[in-house]
Amino acid sequence: MVSPLLRPRIRTVAILMAALFFFISCQQAWQLVREQLQMTRATDTPSRTATEGVQLTASSQFTHPGILNHTFHLDQARQDSSSQRVRAYNQIVYAIDNLLPYPSSFPSTVWVRTPPHPPTPSESQMWSDALLAYAYALKWTRSGSGEDARRAIHILDGWADSFERIRGCSEQESGNGCPGVATDGLQRRLQAAWVAPNFAAAAEIIRHYEADGKEAGWGASNIRKFERFLEDLQVNYIETLVQGIHRGGTGWSENNWGASGLWAKMSVAIFLNRVSWYNDAVARSRHMIYNAIDGSGEVNECERSNFRDCLHPQMTLTALTFAAETSANQGDASLYYAYSERLIKGWDWVGRAFQGTVRCKNREFRCGSDQQIMPGVEVIHHHYGQIGTPSARIGSLKEQQAPYGVVTRQFIGFTSYTHPEAGN
Repeated sequence: MVSPLLRPRIRTVAILMAALFFFISCQQAWQLVREQLQMTRATDTPSRTATEGVQLTASSQFTHPGILNHTFHLDQARQDSSSQRVRAYNQIVYAIDNLLPYPSSFPSTVWVRTPPHPPTPSESQMWSDALLAYAYALKWTRSGSGEDARRAIHILDGWADSFERIRGCSEQESGNGCPGVATDGLQRRLQAAWVAPNFAAAAEIIRHYEADGKEAGWGASNIRKFERFLEDLQVNYIETLVQGIHRGGTGWSENNWGASGLWAKMSVAIFLNRVSWYNDAVARSRHMIYNAIDGSGEVNECERSNFRDCLHPQMTLTALTFAAETSANQGDASLYYAYSERLIKGWDWVGRAFQGTVRCKNREFRCGSDQQIMPGVEVIHHHYGQIGTPSARIGSLKEQQAPYGVVTRQFIGFTSYTHPEAGN
């Protein structure tokens, strides 16, 4: 028989044992849930089925991350230790250590000038910082290091706190890196369109991706400030480029300027969850694919620089390809197949241009072997590789300059890490 003095102690021990058993059971159950979630994430590949005409509704949920990168692909990349993926990842590390200086301060005014004048210091920093934030975000998805996440967040917060405006140089302006030559008014808009997707893609990864089940730790108030920064770029700069696309179907609007504006608007819309902005960008991108790429694949702007301009046609194709990939991540791959697959025809045309076997506006046209190949080629080759119909010519073009790290300051790079050859 138990002593009355021992009964309270026995009850206490029993309660503690029951609580411990309940805690262990909950821990085991939570571990099972986490493993199931990780398994679901690892197998939930985005659909590549073309669904032309799909419009998101006000109640639709965006896929995050979804700006160029899908969680599935980021998970694939971080779990892949193949030599090809490691070589591509090293491009990210090299860019951080050698190409993109870490900022100590952030300008409130960004001064821009029209080419062929070189960019101003603040213009260069905005380009560089947007890419550096993206590089740190990608590095964090693989390393899981809190320091990588903090460095990306520091850059995003710095621009959100400091930025006030983008200004063009005037004929009288000689300070701030300005040459005393007036800037084309649209150059300010183009600057915003070039950097906004890089900032938005970096921010989306930091906000939504989990590395080893850990969030990056970006504070809600700072996220709201960054949202206002992106909204400022979209409303006050990027939208001008977008609205110019329907001005007669000629000139800059149907070339890399308009395409860059559309890719920027789509990226900002996804981060901000703005369905109407996103739907407008997708619809206009379909229009742009028709007007910027001929049925034969010939791309606008090839006549520049005495019919030897390989860069600007690729800029148009890269912006539209990034838009198509982003739309596919959101469940609609139809931009890849619009108008009898003009996007892949455009890249095939570029491949033939590097071989010297195509004409531009019925003139001789050739891309030199020393000219840059843009990262959009890797993304479109990755897409078609996933569905089992890669193009040999585009694959050959891609391989000429792989792996791709920082290719150009205007567009997201590191596509050899995020969008490698199918099977790698």
